[in-house]
Amino acid sequence: MIGWRKVGTIVDVGAWLKNLGLGQYEVGFRDNAIDGDVLPSLTAEDLKEVGVAAVGHRRKLLDAIAALRTEPKTASDTTLPPEPPPAGSLHSPPSPPQKSADIAAERRPVTVMFCDLVGSTALAAKLDAEDWRDLVGAYLDAASEAVVHFGGHVLKKLGDGLMALFGYPSAQENDAERAALAALAILAALDALNARNEIRGLPRLSARIGLDMGPVVVDATGEVFGEAPNVAARTQAAAAPGTALVTAAVQRHIAGRFVAEDKGPHDLKGVSGRPILYRLVRASSGARRGGARSLTPFVGREEDLALLLRRWERARGGEGQFVQVVGEPGLGKSRLVEEFRARLGETPCTWVEWATSQLLQNTPLHPLAEWGRLRFGGADVPADKRLADLEEALGRAKLDAGETAALVAPLLDIPVPEARAPRRAPEEVRRRQLAALAAWIVSGARAQPLVLAFEDLHWADPTTLDLMKTLVDRGAAAPLFIVATARPEFRAPWATRSHHGVVSLVPLDRAEIRKMVGTIAERHALSNEVMDGVTDRTGGVPLFVEEVTRLLLEGGARGGAQAIPPTLQQSLAARLDRLGEAREVAQIGAVLGRDFSYGMLRSVAAINPVAAVADRGGGVADPALQRGGALTEAALQSALDKLAEADLLFVEGHAPDAAYRFKHALIQDAAYESLLKIRRQALHRRAAEALLAALEPQPELVAHHFTQAGDTESAVEWWGKAGDAALRRSAFQEAIAHLGKAIEMADKARDRASPQVDRDSREARAKVHAGYALASMMTKGFGAEETKAALARAEVHAGAIRTPRDWTVLYGRISADMMRGDGRAARAGAERFRKEAEALGLAGHALYARRTIAFLKLMAADFAGAAADLRTVIAESGAQLDQELLAIFGTDLLCFAQATLGHTIWYLGEFDESRRLFKAALDGATTWGQVSSQCAALFNDALVGARGGRAAAVLPVAETLLTLAETNELKFWRAAGAKLAGWARVRLGQHDAAAAFRARLETDAELGAKLNQPTSKALLADVERTLGRHDEALAAVARGLAIADETGEDWVRCWLLRLRGEVLVEADAAGAEAAYRDALLLSVAQGARSETLLVSIALARLYQSTSRPVEAYAVLSDALEGFAPTSEMPAIAEAQALIEDWA
Repeated sequence: MIGWRKVGTIVDVGAWLKNLGLGQYEVGFRDNAIDGDVLPSLTAEDLKEVGVAAVGHRRKLLDAIAALRTEPKTASDTTLPPEPPPAGSLHSPPSPPQKSADIAAERRPVTVMFCDLVGSTALAAKLDAEDWRDLVGAYLDAASEAVVHFGGHVLKKLGDGLMALFGYPSAQENDAERAALAALAILAALDALNARNEIRGLPRLSARIGLDMGPVVVDATGEVFGEAPNVAARTQAAAAPGTALVTAAVQRHIAGRFVAEDKGPHDLKGVSGRPILYRLVRASSGARRGGARSLTPFVGREEDLALLLRRWERARGGEGQFVQVVGEPGLGKSRLVEEFRARLGETPCTWVEWATSQLLQNTPLHPLAEWGRLRFGGADVPADKRLADLEEALGRAKLDAGETAALVAPLLDIPVPEARAPRRAPEEVRRRQLAALAAWIVSGARAQPLVLAFEDLHWADPTTLDLMKTLVDRGAAAPLFIVATARPEFRAPWATRSHHGVVSLVPLDRAEIRKMVGTIAERHALSNEVMDGVTDRTGGVPLFVEEVTRLLLEGGARGGAQAIPPTLQQSLAARLDRLGEAREVAQIGAVLGRDFSYGMLRSVAAINPVAAVADRGGGVADPALQRGGALTEAALQSALDKLAEADLLFVEGHAPDAAYRFKHALIQDAAYESLLKIRRQALHRRAAEALLAALEPQPELVAHHFTQAGDTESAVEWWGKAGDAALRRSAFQEAIAHLGKAIEMADKARDRASPQVDRDSREARAKVHAGYALASMMTKGFGAEETKAALARAEVHAGAIRTPRDWTVLYGRISADMMRGDGRAARAGAERFRKEAEALGLAGHALYARRTIAFLKLMAADFAGAAADLRTVIAESGAQLDQELLAIFGTDLLCFAQATLGHTIWYLGEFDESRRLFKAALDGATTWGQVSSQCAALFNDALVGARGGRAAAVLPVAETLLTLAETNELKFWRAAGAKLAGWARVRLGQHDAAAAFRARLETDAELGAKLNQPTSKALLADVERTLGRHDEALAAVARGLAIADETGEDWVRCWLLRLRGEVLVEADAAGAEAAYRDALLLSVAQGARSETLLVSIALARLYQSTSRPVEAYAVLSDALEGFAPTSEMPAIAEAQALIEDWA
């Protein structure tokens, strides 16, 4: 029987299917081993593979599965792990937490140790079985004790070896360091065991140890899955007897804390490449964490440093000071102290440095012992010499060297002869020892100002804190400066006094982060996008900034900026583990994103309604429910408070209206990565369902969560909706991104699915392909190769019955014909489009077709016909934005028609009305947020200005167009704006802009557009004429006229002929006159009064210069008839002035 757990009972899946009316799938479920553990996590893709082909059946099953997930679970199904033990406990290591059925495994970064005896087979053959058992047992006990002592977990004992994990069941910041210490301790314990066995005549044992680290999955049975266990085992096999080898991953974490010998690359069976291995020699003495790496750039801490320096000056003057530098891990506490030390320079002072260790929090005065070994030497220096050096130092401080040395020496790990050992009660000895240490420090400070740098007060043992309290108090009247670093949770066991101070470090701001990144990557050019990525992910924590930047430089901008640096994985996992049950809430929040609301979190966390009533005082909830699959309201709020107190979340407002944001993207990523994939998918599905319950779900977020949940069908649907929404906002790049994801996912699903594709899926694919084609038209241009390909794909998916997206494809084809210069085909297509739309009663569609026809008439210089059509479109389009039509055609009807009419009537001489229409189009498009229509209005405005030669008026309009197009990545409009701005700059005397202008003209070819090439040639001819390159100008005119013959763009012929005359006017008056007369005759025939006026002025000037005043007067007066002066056409005033001069 296939069953599923439901409130402590077992339900037959076959019966469950039959109850849904879908019993025909029982065999498929059984054949695919779908049992109670698998059923709740099934996705649409899984159902397809099982054989559920019908969309309706899949939807019915998914809804039923979702309902099963919402059932309350028993206490055995808890989704929250129990509170982990306190960090740093070494002598009573935590046992693995009890795993529930819901959490059968967990992901986490760990350090893996393999330890194995050498030559055990041969030894076993020589000994009695019982003796061999005892011998191996003693070795395994010693090895296990070393592992446990340093906070590791013995996962398995493998005959004569063992496997241990550091970082499981809870992580510490220094798991790799703990593992290395444990490895050395095992080898030392084995030496001690051999010494005892030698007395008993037993053989010597030798072991080899291997360490590696990385992300793994540990299941409830203790099995570990991942690469690290295999690499650790192979590393152990490569070690020489009696040694421990570590991989580069481990070495990166422990560098500077251990002496390690580089053993070079090794061939490890089953491991790719030739990894470099290192032999552990011993632990270093007093090395700082981070090893020998160069210091992080000192950025953003100048004010804090200045405070330390001021306090130091007061201490030098005899007013002792104590300053506590407080900050979260990675904010730069130690770096600030290092910089302070560097700034002291040659200033006479004594620098003493004490550092605590997380590993030795219960070892009294361990910072003093470590400092003593550094100051006077370790075991390799004779004890009598170390004692003599100590006595000399005490003598220089004017203390009783003999008596004080006997008290202090044991604390500094210096042996004292038995005869000199203090003969007092232990409590009295300890009191005198602390007093002697304090006297030594204070006396030394009076001899020469002394700085005591104390690192990590939060890990100090109680006795060390007692000593510090004494020093803080007694040092107030001595030249003693104590600077101590601590984390925010540390609470000093002494009262604050006037000579105490606190430096609270805060994250770097954006400018400081950029400066730091620039310093680290000084030899690499990083884009602003990459810089912003580092800023957003690191939250201003200098350590995070450094590690992310270095990883980025090592692995490239594509992967580095988004990955969690290996050097941070341990510490981030440790921070999460310290949260206890709040860790689960952090994981759920991480699924929701960098920002999330309380309401959304509450929905996804599945707050238990019964427990919620109890929280409000409505009764006592069943404890099983409080610890079950749903959190209580109080538990959720408590967890969020804990996350905020841990400085992991920013909080705005109060529940239930609170909003949250992860302080660092890296901690969000770490929380997310710690979830099993199946758990992630379940949470993403729950998030999608919660979003769908909202009044106005955000399509992009819904699509994202369905994608991550593995529900391809729903994801394609919602990516399509996100694309539609973007198209309505004219956010074409976003539309391309959303619809591109829908197409990619649909294609993958199609590859996996059977050839029989249902109608709904076919229509959905046709819709997203057509939307993608529309977005491509708007961004890349109608004639671009990508647009052509997108249209072709959309046509393949089109159905026999017209859908909204089929109209998009038809419109795109017409536009593509127009852009490639086939005006005849475009006109025929537009007429068919209009007639079909009218026959179907689609008035709005027909108006779009009429607008297209009007534009084609404008191109053909039928200005009156175009104006009439456009006025009809404007009158019938209505004043409101039609969102449905916008999603189909990509531009709003009214504003685009107004801009085109403004262009059209400029030719007819209606200059003031043209200006009004341009303004109305731009204002409307701006109000509605229609970027494409804004670009159209600006382009038409700038183009008529260029035809009129008004460079000063054109330049700001063209630059606005260029900026708008670049901001929204609209390639077609960007090219248009760049050409017009380049032309204007050259005409205004910026001749060095000509090269860039010519280069921009190549963009037309890249966009696959032939339309408007005659206009581009006209602009080029005018630029070359301005620069005195007459041959090049005439060639551009000739080419423009030839292309206009091919494309039917008669609207530009008058301009090109006029430009030919302007080029020839100085060298060939007759040729210029012929060109002007051709332009004049053509403009009159077209009814282009503006062109008639402009060419008449040019021709009249030519007549006047060749002593033909009567002809000059006649041609100019005819052209001026009916015109009144207006600022929109300065040529009118110019012509009137000439008439008056020649009268």
